[in-house]
Amino acid sequence: MARKKKGLMTKVGPWTFILGLIIAIATALLIPPNTGLLWVLGILGLIVGLMNISDEEVRTYLIATIAFLVSASSLTAILEPIPILGSAAKPFMTNVVVFIAPGAGIVALKALYMISKD
Repeated sequence: MARKKKGLMTKVGPWTFILGLIIAIATALLIPPNTGLLWVLGILGLIVGLMNISDEEVRTYLIATIAFLVSASSLTAILEPIPILGSAAKPFMTNVVVFIAPGAGIVALKALYMISKD
């Protein structure tokens, strides 16, 4: 059985995803979304889409991101009435949507390319 080589580049994607989620959570609790923060989250999302999603994971990733992006506004509406979570729900969902959407766009382009290259 051949072993996959583990280099620095194979670790960048997963750590970028974790970092993006940590930033989305922390900033939702501490500061309102702003343009600089949204740019950082968007760039991290692009990195995740480029480096973390293999050809075999494209379909699953796209289905999961579509499901999350469609349900994000409903999740926000459900969490809003809860006293502690309500004030952080909208900024958190905004941050996560801005983080996930660019990666989904890159992976969707990759899927379109894979389909059309044959």
